[in-house]
Formats: sequence, structure tokens, C-alpha cells
Amino acid sequence: GNLYAYVFERSAQFAKKRAPISLIVQLTAISSGRMQTLQDLLLERGLLLVLPYPRRPESMFDGVEMPVVILSSYPNASHALVTTRVGRMYGLERGHCLQTHTTVTHGTRLHGHRVGKLHTEVEKSIVGKVLAAKHSTRHLVAKGGDHVVFYQEACRYWLKAQAGLPFFARNGEVMQPPHGRVFSATNKNASEFFGCLLNSSLFYWYYSLFSDCEHVNDDLVKTIPIPIHWESHKWSDLSENLSVSLTTHATRKTIRTKQGHVIEYDEMKASRAKSSIDEIDLALGKLFGLSDTETDFIINYDIKYRMGGADDDE
Repeated sequence: GNLYAYVFERSAQFAKKRAPISLIVQLTAISSGRMQTLQDLLLERGLLLVLPYPRRPESMFDGVEMPVVILSSYPNASHALVTTRVGRMYGLERGHCLQTHTTVTHGTRLHGHRVGKLHTEVEKSIVGKVLAAKHSTRHLVAKGGDHVVFYQEACRYWLKAQAGLPFFARNGEVMQPPHGRVFSATNKNASEFFGCLLNSSLFYWYYSLFSDCEHVNDDLVKTIPIPIHWESHKWSDLSENLSVSLTTHATRKTIRTKQGHVIEYDEMKASRAKSSIDEIDLALGKLFGLSDTETDFIINYDIKYRMGGADDDE
């Protein structure tokens, strides 16, 4: 339904190999499977510079309420993909954000179409170690069973996810939340590992790198590379500590719908469980063989915005 891919193609025909092309388009241009051929087209021209900007906490462009990316294609004999980090910002930072960007050259396109939004050699090292893992979370997914995992598709700064179901009741009847995804894991340890992994800063970083910075889906969640020896660690203690921390800081909310239903649910504040999440990331760092510097990078990734008073319930 969008025309920007065709505009890029037509522009390339006009510019041939003589002039650069640069457009501001939707961020899905570097994360959607439908846009792989567009990415291929731009990479074939030479150097592709990627500057990505989500819409939270504030948009790069005033009044533009969608995640965007500046894609600049430069005709060049040597083909290269150059990216910077996810450009989160407050409005006051717009004027100088471009001066603070660092860029890195790499070739990371997860699943062939998810362009990695990398900006340092440290990130290149981390993503190399993660993607080198020989196993995948798809091996932990079962067709059915009692050990379920829940997550919400929308994500800003913290993913709402857990082993088991969060509290939700309609007219006094406790039930599965109607909003969110639920799937079964192969066993209890697998569901606890999934809950820890999806709440981790490592996954938030992974999601930020390879998604549209708005949505999480099964294609991302169920294909995360993991080491074969993931279950050598007992995840129950970390899972329990996280659950207690999230529950302790949750607020029970009651609303009445237009249809007259009384809805009760727990509003989670994951930022207040950061210490428990940090413990998970320390364990994941060891699992993936990350250095202390790399683990520290993950624990503090986007911390300015994640802990800076943003509403983590959204």
C-alpha cells in the first residue's frame, strides 16, 4: 500500500550511477520481509547509509507520528551497509542529534531483511556472538501443554512478558488476557527461560536492532538464537525473583468498558524490576560468552530513555 519502494526504484533509474538518492521513509523499510528487494536494490548501487528514528520518546521530525528511517544510497564501486544506532531522542535533542551519531560498517541482515541498527564495534561483537549460537528458541516451543509463555506485541521500552499468564479478570472471572500472545514451551525450565529472556535487556537490544521499534511478533520471539547448553543453568530462581519483583511493583487496575464489563488487570512497571532483570542479563551474558564490557553495554542499553521517567506500561 506504500509507494516509497517504487519511488526509490524510479529514482535509481533516473540517477543511474551518477547521483546519490536519499528519502525519509517508514522504519519498516529495514525490517519488513516485503522490503528485502528494496534493500537489495539500494545495496547493489553501492553504499547504503541507514539512520533510524523511532517515534518514542519523541519523533525526529515534529508532527510525524511514526517510526522513520533516512535511507541514503550512494553510487559506489564498493558495496557497503553503514548504520547508526536507534535514534531515540527528546525534542530538545533534535538540533544536535546528527552530530552525536557514530556509524559502523557491517553486513547484518537478520532473516535476510531485518537490517541491524548497529553503531559500535562492541555491538558488532555482541551480535556476532548471539547469531553464532547453534540453537534457537523454536526448539523450546511446543504445540500444546501447561507451561505457557505470554507476551504483548506492542513494546516501547519494556516488553510485557512472563512464564505463565498475567492476572486478568472480566466481571470477576479470571481468564487469559485477550490482548497478547500465548504459546506453550516444552517444559517448565523452558518456559522460565523464555520469561527471563523476553524480559531481559539483551532481548530489548535484539528487538531494537531488528524490529520496527513498535511491535514484537512470533517471527522474532520464536527464532532467537540461543546456545545449545542453555538449560545447563537453572532458570527457576531468576524467574521467581523477577515474578516477585514485577508483582510487588504492580498496581491492580479496574476499568469499566463501554459494554458494561468490569475489567481487572495488573499494571506492571518493569523499570522497577531492573535489578532483577540485571541479574538475568548477567546470566545471559555468561551463556552467550559475552565479555564484561559487552554485558555492561547490554545492561545499560538505552537506559537514559528506559529509566528516564517514560511510561513503561506502554
